[in-house]
Amino acid sequence: MVWLIPLITVIVGGWLVVKTLSEQGPKASISFKTAEGIEVGKTKIKYKNVSIGMVEQIRFSDDLSHVLISGEFDKGTDHFLRRNTRFWVVKPQFGLKGVSGLSTLISGAYIEIEPGPGAPQSHFVGLEKAPVVTANEAGKRISLISGRLGSIDTGSPIYYQGMEAGEVLDGEGGYTVYGTLMGAAKSCHNGYLPMGLASGVTLKTHIANGQLIKFSDVEIDETSMAFQFRRQMEATFDPVGGLI
Repeated sequence: MVWLIPLITVIVGGWLVVKTLSEQGPKASISFKTAEGIEVGKTKIKYKNVSIGMVEQIRFSDDLSHVLISGEFDKGTDHFLRRNTRFWVVKPQFGLKGVSGLSTLISGAYIEIEPGPGAPQSHFVGLEKAPVVTANEAGKRISLISGRLGSIDTGSPIYYQGMEAGEVLDGEGGYTVYGTLMGAAKSCHNGYLPMGLASGVTLKTHIANGQLIKFSDVEIDETSMAFQFRRQMEATFDPVGGLI
């Protein structure tokens, strides 16, 4: 009967191994340039703010040029890991579209996953920046080729027939405004912004293409010499005070 004890031990051990393996989800590795904000056993992998995995290991690549993040995913998430799936780290970021990821200041950074189509895959190259437009957002992707970028950066808005509130006008000789001839009395009475004051002021409202801009549409330094001179001119040509 002594032989039963080792046999039972083997059977129980085998059952535990099978049970553990059957409860495990898929694993995948993601490469990033750095592991900033990522911690083993703490950094979660999320989809639509729902945790579906956890970082279980961080190691360097063979050439030491980047890091490899090993993640273990929940059971039943195999269909997330396809050839066109994308990963990126969500953390506080400041850009042209505003501030994002502020919630991670308390909860910590996490890895976002965007499932994509294609054949099953277990190794991915992570994005160094969050995509401006995700796959589940309707729209069209186009590529523009230019000899220089100028002030264009990731997240720069694309306009069609208009300017957004918050945009800074570049004045005479720039790209955002152009002037039109108009009598001084009419201009003062309607509160139109003169070309000479249209540099460095910020729009407070959306302006359609070709729309005349008024003083009430912009934030302007009323202590500047140019503005004060304009006020004196208004008093001469518009004594009734119809400005704005």
